[in-house]
Amino acid sequence: MGYAEIIFHYIPVNQRRFVILRDWGLGYGCNPKYLCQYIIKNHLPFELIWLVNYYDDTMPKEIKQVRLSRISAVYYLSTAQVVVSTAKFRIPVKKKNEQYFVYIPHGQAGAKPCLDEIPLKDDFRQMAMEHSAIQDLFVASSEFQAKDFIDFYWCNCEILRSGYPRNDIYFQNNTRLSQQIRQTLSLPDNYSIVFYAPTFRDNGDASAYSIDLNRVILALENKTGQDWLVLVRLHPNLRYWYKKPEIQYSERIRDVTDYPDIQELFLISDVVITDYSSTMFDFALTRKPVFLFATDVDEYIQMRGLKDMFFKTPFPLCRNNDELEQVIGDFNDIEYQKKLDKFNAVYKPLDDGHASERIINKINQAIGKK
Repeated sequence: MGYAEIIFHYIPVNQRRFVILRDWGLGYGCNPKYLCQYIIKNHLPFELIWLVNYYDDTMPKEIKQVRLSRISAVYYLSTAQVVVSTAKFRIPVKKKNEQYFVYIPHGQAGAKPCLDEIPLKDDFRQMAMEHSAIQDLFVASSEFQAKDFIDFYWCNCEILRSGYPRNDIYFQNNTRLSQQIRQTLSLPDNYSIVFYAPTFRDNGDASAYSIDLNRVILALENKTGQDWLVLVRLHPNLRYWYKKPEIQYSERIRDVTDYPDIQELFLISDVVITDYSSTMFDFALTRKPVFLFATDVDEYIQMRGLKDMFFKTPFPLCRNNDELEQVIGDFNDIEYQKKLDKFNAVYKPLDDGHASERIINKINQAIGKK
């Protein structure tokens, strides 16, 4: 424990201070974005602090940005009434009894094994366990995830089965927002959208991204009689650390990797193609088609592992471009909806548009008792 943590431990808590720590200092996005939007929209009396690596121009003026690398970040964490974090890391603070810590993961329970399901480096395991030990509330998006928390996340606190704030967007009237997003991206109104969002590979191999997107467009146009274009959003790890896929962009195949909010891209999409990303379960809330394009299933099992649940989703699994073209051509929405209902009966998603409201109500109830 550093000197700042010890010194700031003796400074009283600010009763309405609300600090966001999104992963390791990421900016305005994911579940904390929508939680803050709810707070701001409803004029709730919280002082919003967001700890960042770099200042984010998209952050609303109602949120104060503080650099995570500076001693002031430790001060705000030490004096916060509420701390919301999204990843399993050590929070640099000696927690006080009157503080309330909330963990909202940055992803749903998905196809990949997590935390205590897999071998972990000792230092990361210890850090993740320490993070869980000081939490007062875990937020779950599904009953499947709530069970994962108990089995693999060292969760010994209350679990709020609320859904995710970021998924509230799918249950609201967002006609105007959809139009704004399309205008921002200069998308023609008469085109349907297929969204390709693959995850990364630990070995950095880019050969798995051999999808033929022009062929996808043709297959969808033959199926629907409509005009289509593709939006491609690469995982952040593919942007910064691993080899990028060799995708040939054009007027009909657009790169939207820099667009900050994947939920907004889902909002305007008609079809999603991914591989092992848990975002498939976010988009499934729209009840629109999801196709899985994964050429390296066997290799991925050896490299990272896949839960049995991955092979039981209602989303057609395609191992090559021929199979993808075939499942698009054969797609039957009535049968898809039936399979989705059957899967949801097991996965039990909890999102219904009121996640932010439930979380804030729970926080207010909890800090009112402290």
